[in-house]
Amino acid sequence: KLSSFGSGYLLNDLIRFADFSIPENNRKIIFIGDYAQLTPVNMKTSPALDINYFNKEFSSLKISESKLNEIIRQKSESLLLKNATHIRKQIDSKSYYNFSIQNNNTECIEVNTKGLIDKFISSYKINSHNNSVLITHTNANALIHNKSIRNFLYADKTNDINIGETLMTVKNSYLHGILNGEICIVK
Repeated sequence: KLSSFGSGYLLNDLIRFADFSIPENNRKIIFIGDYAQLTPVNMKTSPALDINYFNKEFSSLKISESKLNEIIRQKSESLLLKNATHIRKQIDSKSYYNFSIQNNNTECIEVNTKGLIDKFISSYKINSHNNSVLITHTNANALIHNKSIRNFLYADKTNDINIGETLMTVKNSYLHGILNGEICIVK
């Protein structure tokens, strides 16, 4: 039997729980995210990062937004960063028809769909933080590619987390000093 939590709309439940109707509460909720990343499944935008959505759905709240522009996890001369900045500028200007990515055959490599998995696997190093990253345009494609790669690397252990496997954290764990987005290796 499936159980549900709240109304089934987490954002609405969070706003209701915060109870901004009591002025002396003086509460704030701060959402931090990247609007250019994949949206929640089956959605065109991420409501938690969409000021227009908030203004429409929660018009009684004081809403503001800011953009963080300083990048600190990439080398400034990185071609990956240059490509990402170009794409972000296109998104900001709503120019979706001139999509181009520069290649340098080391940091950014162009491959066709047929050779994608082979190329990725040939560059993947178990027990390494310095691995290739495969970027895809949908969560569904990410799942398909992830299953293919795991099947090749771990054969009959694809449902297990394996020693030497590279993982990306998707939730902060202050108890263990691990932050969302960090890369870790299973020991």
